[in-house]
This record gives sequence, C-alpha cells and structure tokens, in this order.
Amino acid sequence: MAETYDKDAIKRQVEFYFSDSNFRRDAFLKAQAQANPNGYVEIKVLLTFNKLKALTTDVAAVAESLKESDVVDVSADGLSIKRSAELPANDDSGARTVYVKGYPIDDETVTIESVKEQFSAYGNVLLVRLRRIKLTKGFKGSVFVEFDNEKSVADVVAGAYKDNEVQIGWKDQKFLCVMPYTEWTKRKEAKRKPTKTEPASGKRGADGAVKVDETPAKVEFTSGLIFRVSELPTDATLYEIKDFFKAIGEIKFVDYEGGNDTAHVRTADLDAAARVHEALKNGASLRETTGKLAFTLLEGAEEQTYWEKIASNAKNGGGGRGGGRGGGRGGRGGGRGGGRGFKKARRN
Repeated sequence: MAETYDKDAIKRQVEFYFSDSNFRRDAFLKAQAQANPNGYVEIKVLLTFNKLKALTTDVAAVAESLKESDVVDVSADGLSIKRSAELPANDDSGARTVYVKGYPIDDETVTIESVKEQFSAYGNVLLVRLRRIKLTKGFKGSVFVEFDNEKSVADVVAGAYKDNEVQIGWKDQKFLCVMPYTEWTKRKEAKRKPTKTEPASGKRGADGAVKVDETPAKVEFTSGLIFRVSELPTDATLYEIKDFFKAIGEIKFVDYEGGNDTAHVRTADLDAAARVHEALKNGASLRETTGKLAFTLLEGAEEQTYWEKIASNAKNGGGGRGGGRGGGRGGRGGGRGGGRGFKKARRN
C-alpha cells in the first residue's frame, strides 16, 4: 500500500529548513550544501531531521511535495534539493528579533510552535529559538522570536509594558523581561567588559615586599581542542560566531575581538572537535555570501602557549578573554538584572 503524506506540511517544513532565517544559522545544513559543487543537499540527509521524518520517510514524497516550491529547487534525479536563491548579503535579522525571558522551564507546552503562535498576534514570525543551557540542554526560560519586519518588534515591546511593568506572559506567569534583540546584545557585551585583577600574591621577603613567584605552573590539558579560524568577515559578531560553531558541536568558548578576521574556538571535547574539523574541512563559511573559512588546529608549542594564556587569564581575572567569551557564563546574560534594568531605562 502506497504511503499517504501531507504535501503541504512537507513543503512547509523543508522550506523552513532552507529559509533565510534558519539556513544562515544552520551550520550543518550549510556545510552539506557547500560540500556539493552545485549547492545541493541530498533528501535522505534531510530525512534524518526529526520533524521531517515524522511526516514521511520517502525521498520521492519529499521531491514531489517540493515541485512547486519557490524556496528550493529539486534536482533532475529527484534525490537532492538546494536553495533557489542566494542568502541576502545583509543580515538584518537582529533588528527584527525580540528577546523574551520568563517562561517556565519545566512546562512541556512551551514549544517552538506554541511560542510562534503566541507572538503571531504581532506579525509574521519567521523563527523561534528556545535558549538552552549548554551542558544539560535544559530550557533557560527565554526565547528569541524573529519577525519579518522591525515594526513587529516595536509592537511587542510597546504592548508588553504598562506603567513600566510587564503585562504579558505565559499562562498565569508574567514575563520578566521583553526587549529588542539589539538591546539585549548591547547589555551582554557590556557585561563582558574585563574586571579588575587582584594584586599579585606571593611570599613576603625580609623587607616586607611581596615576592611574586614568576615560575609558570605546568598546565595540563587535552590536546586537539582549539582551532584558530581565519578569513571571518570583519563585521562578524561574537554571538554570530558562537551560534555558528555551537550548531556543529559543543563549544567551551570563542575568543574573538570585533573587527578582526580571526578567532580561536575551543571545543568541549574531542568528539566536538572532530565535528568542527569535518565541517571546516568541507569548506564551511560563516555566511552564505562569504568565502570559506581557513583554519588551523593548534598543536605543539603553539597549543601549549595558548593553554598557558588561558590558565593565566583564569588566575588573574576569573577567565578573561578565555572562558568568559565562549559558552558557560556568556549564555546567562539578560537575567533578572536585565529585566529590572530595562524597566528602569523605560522609566528614565
């Protein structure tokens, strides 16, 4: 008996995978497309994605459902698809995105679909991202909602507050904070400013002066975790680079200064390092409109020196440019402090 399937549902799901909003952030899908000289991705690869697999497991059904698509093209043999158009050179998604914090972290009804439905009242929602804790993958209780225009973001923020208090929420729980994504990123960057280091410690000599032991401690580390990635677009942001690599594998930190074309990326383990290495080797690029990234896996004396720098930063400043720029703490930005600060700013 032939398999029955919902052509419209399949079309919507695949077109979402290849949409501007999703495709530019999906490092795996972009790497698959870049590995093919004509930009095609095999349908059998897409059928490993849970949401599409729930609709059909038949390659022919996917190809048939996409014949009339304006977003993707089906190959002549019906086995692969690709985007019909290049990604726009200018990514203005940040200006069209709102940050919302205060969802219950243990409510199974908080899903991409339910959040999208909630905010569809303000405009056409293109993408919803549920923010998760890096190590446990648990829901943080905050989301990013991307619309197709900037006015919708303004409408959400304006409608969220009355008398400087948040009025909207999930069920009977009011949100803690609602703000434009651009404002959220500014606050995150401000929190990342270096802190003052503590005075050097050491043994006190006969004259009362502190004698600092300058002998470097031996640093033990797992080799093969740090990549130096170059040929990045100079207008790239730390969060863009982080999101790109976190979509490939678990990342411990990203060391990057805005305006440069080089970053250091430390993976959490060797499995993640292998996935990042494979993606870079296959010609991954940060954006569809930029060139392939160049990379070097640190080794030998260079790797030892970099780990010593990480240890020194951690000792002198609580992480410095190392752990603080990558994952862990960086993911916590915009918590309750951000919510109150936003209200205060509105009051002022």
